[in-house]
Amino acid sequence: MLANGDFEKGGGRGIDGWTGTQWFELSDSANRFPIDGFGCEWDPKLLYYPNAERGVGQSDIDLIQKRIGLLNIHRVRVMVLPEWFEPHNDNDDPFEADMDKFLFEGDGAKNEMTSLWLYLDICERLGVKVTLTWWGAGNNTQNNWLAFPDCKEWLSAPNDLDEMAENISVFLQHALNEKKYTCIDSVILQNEPYYSFVVEGGKVDFEYYAKYYKTVHERLKADKLDGRVALVGSDDSDDFAWYKKSVEAISDYVAKFNSHCYRWTADDYKVGESIRNFVKRRVELTDKPFFLGEFGDGTTVGAYTTMSVDTYGRGLFLAVSAINSLKAGSTGSLYWPLHDVYYYSGDPNDGSNGGLMKMGLFAYKDDDNWRVRPTYHSWGLVCNYMLPGSVVYDVCSIGDDSGVIDAVAANTGDGKWTILIASRSEEKQEVSIKADRIGGELQLILYSEDTVTADDAMLVPFASVKPENGVYTFTMPKKSFAVLSNADKDPRPAASENESIKSQPPSNAGDDAGKPQSDGLPFAVLAAAGVAAVALACFFAIKNKKSRKGKKYEKHEKK
Repeated sequence: MLANGDFEKGGGRGIDGWTGTQWFELSDSANRFPIDGFGCEWDPKLLYYPNAERGVGQSDIDLIQKRIGLLNIHRVRVMVLPEWFEPHNDNDDPFEADMDKFLFEGDGAKNEMTSLWLYLDICERLGVKVTLTWWGAGNNTQNNWLAFPDCKEWLSAPNDLDEMAENISVFLQHALNEKKYTCIDSVILQNEPYYSFVVEGGKVDFEYYAKYYKTVHERLKADKLDGRVALVGSDDSDDFAWYKKSVEAISDYVAKFNSHCYRWTADDYKVGESIRNFVKRRVELTDKPFFLGEFGDGTTVGAYTTMSVDTYGRGLFLAVSAINSLKAGSTGSLYWPLHDVYYYSGDPNDGSNGGLMKMGLFAYKDDDNWRVRPTYHSWGLVCNYMLPGSVVYDVCSIGDDSGVIDAVAANTGDGKWTILIASRSEEKQEVSIKADRIGGELQLILYSEDTVTADDAMLVPFASVKPENGVYTFTMPKKSFAVLSNADKDPRPAASENESIKSQPPSNAGDDAGKPQSDGLPFAVLAAAGVAAVALACFFAIKNKKSRKGKKYEKHEKK
């Protein structure tokens, strides 16, 4: 503890051997933009045939809805393909829609549209904001009328921008005006366009991409949707050149910018600095808010697997990412993805888990009834305490910075405070934070190897920290993540298991009774096993240098 308010320096250097009290101070200056939201990718696949045929039913939906509430997810990013509800061109006039040709309920029971309406129902009920992403024009099904015919990828740029603008506008009018959704507030045009926006001849055309945004912007304005739904770009994956060109070309049409990144790992000594640099150079280019539209770590193999998925360290990495992206000016982050789910049904040995996207905060239905992973608890702390609308303040290291402890703070609209702090040190640390303006007692919640369990209930405060002369001092275990807060968690409507949902699962879908969650057992064994998994990932990463996103969904339409 400090005496007479003196502020001292301490420590030596090294991720393994940093010792002594670590000193931090709350910054006086705030970020330019408040927090917009934290959440996940949540693609509408639950009731799609690979999952419906595996018995996904109402009990699974109830459990997932409950966990979205427990996690306090603020925002989800949801994929859409135009052919899901317009399998064939409605007519040859993109400015006069034939509404009888749009299949808003999809073609058959077990399709993505059934899932999409289900997801939107849940988001509407729980107050979760939705960013819809028109992934592109599908090119590997019989309904490929909007794709460029010579494209060798599974999707392309739309071959007619006015037709795609019609497709987007018609869907939004139906969702907002007929179904009365208020949760949809933004749209992204084309997932990771730097490689996927392929036109005739197999090339990526940036000028055509910029025209796409202008075309859709004008269509939304003409159809009186521009004040209700905002466009977002550039959705690149670690392609700064594409991002920079997008800021220059489409800023007049978008409300926000975002990028994806999957190359960081918590074991990298300079990971905090790397994340801050990634975000800062993007934030500095624009006068619009910026957020991480997708992120994960650097242990991914192919499009469907990450080797660190079950490790304690991946959960710590999520906290490190959230803290450092906020420090650099981001307004939030979306983790890929919410839970494991099948995108297609294939050979389990095909290199993509037979179509199972195995990267979620919790595992699939047949893995101990949607088993919770450590990431669930770390991301749940971020979402529960860094609330939308909060103003962000850096928490700066004083003196010799170890480089392995990072912190950031947020002030809610009602004057309450939250501090996030992550330590990647192999030794326990005493931390002191000078924050005179906070003033009051803060509750301490801790993500550590001793506190994380397999239960889906959120981690709760176990102690309080009172300031002495404006300084909060507490001890962090090795490799841990702490939340100090007096903020009231964002209230969400209770998700009753008996509450009816507008979009019901197919009548032939399974409805197995949910098995009870595992007792609160620590993840220490998983964390230890994860060391070998990450080492194995390094071997595969050398063989697979291409971005994990390059062929993310090449097979998801195959049956």
